[in-house]
Amino acid sequence: MVGSRFQKTLGFLSVVLVAVGCGCGKTEGEGNGTVAQPDLKDLPSETVLVRVGTETLTKASRDAYADLRLAFFKLMDELSPTERERDAQERREMKFKRVREEALQSALPTFLQSAVIRQASADYVKKHGDYAPEAKKDVATWVEGLYASQSKRAVPNLAALRGRMKKAHVLEAFDRQVAYEQEAELFFRVACSNRYPIEEYVISNVYHRVAVNNYFAASTNRAILAVASNIVERIKAGEDFALLADEQSMDADKAGGGDMGVCTEHDFAGEDMLWEAVKDLPDGGTTGVVDAEDSWQILKVVSRDETPGEGLKLHLARIYFRRALEFDMPSRADVVNTLEAERRKQLIRETLLERLPQTKVEFPLGREIFGDLEAMQWMLDLVDGKSTNRVEGISREGDPK
Repeated sequence: MVGSRFQKTLGFLSVVLVAVGCGCGKTEGEGNGTVAQPDLKDLPSETVLVRVGTETLTKASRDAYADLRLAFFKLMDELSPTERERDAQERREMKFKRVREEALQSALPTFLQSAVIRQASADYVKKHGDYAPEAKKDVATWVEGLYASQSKRAVPNLAALRGRMKKAHVLEAFDRQVAYEQEAELFFRVACSNRYPIEEYVISNVYHRVAVNNYFAASTNRAILAVASNIVERIKAGEDFALLADEQSMDADKAGGGDMGVCTEHDFAGEDMLWEAVKDLPDGGTTGVVDAEDSWQILKVVSRDETPGEGLKLHLARIYFRRALEFDMPSRADVVNTLEAERRKQLIRETLLERLPQTKVEFPLGREIFGDLEAMQWMLDLVDGKSTNRVEGISREGDPK
């Protein structure tokens, strides 16, 4: 099928819901890909499931976390009419159930990390004093700006999102999470400025790498476009489209002569220029080189199906040329923010590696109440005092495992 362009992710969702990102990963289970959670419905809501020092994860707070995750997911579903129309109601309900089950399971690692970071933040304040009011204001502005910039395609502003969350009865949990996100972000921003300052030469190096990348990407793209244009002329001269696709195409479909199967306009969502190029072609017709932003493509209409009431269906083939990526030169503020974010991630890894082995973690009802914990075994190994250099696939030195 048509290769979709890079999808924009809703970054605000992960920031609000998980103060320090920790994916539990999918676990094997029956039917929906997750392990069914142990039935805790008969336990009192304030039953303590995990205790870290004076902090506790109760049944009620675990459920609130899962409700918050599910409410956000449903909100995104509501604001994506195309997806809603595509999925049958039964399938959507199964999806909602899976999201909540995964959230219940991710509540444990999220709580452990949050508790460790809160302790680290408190220790930092004791040692260095409280953060400057200006810095707190900066972080509050940063959080507000995050919503304004990244969620505008779905929710126009934070007030609108809060209104929806209030209707979903999870606004209080939402506000607590946002407040904690500000605290955690502030701690790592201040701590990183001391441990990992952003030197001027590092900023210059980023600009240099972008410039070098764009120089070679531009040269590569000129060569690729020349090849594509030459192939169009060869097709016009009578050469076989399928053979040229086998020889020249740069995607996985090339082995089948570039066959894409039967497509509709819906299959070209986000790539309207491709559909516009082929919709009026006769059987056997081919396009010129079509610019699809991240690629160049030559398409052929193998056959048309214009059955009344069913919409236009086209059996297509293509010859695909992947474009080398060229990047806009970032602003200095963007460079600094990106570097700071990467260094905060490193500090988070180091904090977890250093502090989890020293943190007393208790499971009053046992660990099994959280189901399959294989995906977070590295955290449990740290809790148990076992040696590990890995935090989410990152070694103690910061190199990929």
